[in-house]
Amino acid sequence: MNLTYLPTSYYDAGQEVIVGGYNYASIYQNAIDNCQQRAVTPLGLMVGLSWLGSGNVKIDVALARDVPVNVIPSAPSTPTGNDKLIIDSVYNFSVTGNDPDSDGVYYFWDWGDGTTTGWLGPYANDSVCVASHSWDTVGDYNIRVLSRDPFWYESDWSAPFAVNVACCLNRGNVDGILGSGGAIDVSDLTYLVAYLFQQGPLPPCDEEGNVDGIVGSTPIDVSDLTYLVAYLFQSGPTPPPCN
Repeated sequence: MNLTYLPTSYYDAGQEVIVGGYNYASIYQNAIDNCQQRAVTPLGLMVGLSWLGSGNVKIDVALARDVPVNVIPSAPSTPTGNDKLIIDSVYNFSVTGNDPDSDGVYYFWDWGDGTTTGWLGPYANDSVCVASHSWDTVGDYNIRVLSRDPFWYESDWSAPFAVNVACCLNRGNVDGILGSGGAIDVSDLTYLVAYLFQQGPLPPCDEEGNVDGIVGSTPIDVSDLTYLVAYLFQSGPTPPPCN
């Protein structure tokens, strides 16, 4: 404090200082008027609330003057991971993001099949967010990610990452559990005979049951049984790879 004499009066946090006492009110009024003419930069204040569960709330506060109080996060990177997938198998995907204010970043994954993760985080700038998902229907899907900061400022969506979900991993594995990639053996032959001649269950994956890889009027028929017998007992050719 620049106190040099008593009395000393201060106006507008020291913008005007009058040292000593005077009998003229105009001296003090002039100091007040001068302060009123001063341009004051607005002060920015933001408060963000995040529910943590179990009765806990996280409170984030940002205060700024002469600069923006908050900047929208950058769009996340394009997700990375496998793009050739097997139905009902779980896969991991990764993404990174950045917030210009170095706030914690939250991520929202859209899997393209009508399901999402909800908000995950917060993560530090440029750190990796990993999320897992499986698809229960064959098809093509686009994965995309949205990010936000603690004040719920949302970024643009990331560029989409296209994946193809199929059921075939090992053609000829007629009785195989989806995504197992199990060996081709006599149990597959037994399963195929039961299906074709004894009203047994349909193979879990049409393409794996289509042993010869030929698509006819029916995907699985006697020619597939003949192909499988030749492969198992007559040194016949290996079933062709899945498409």
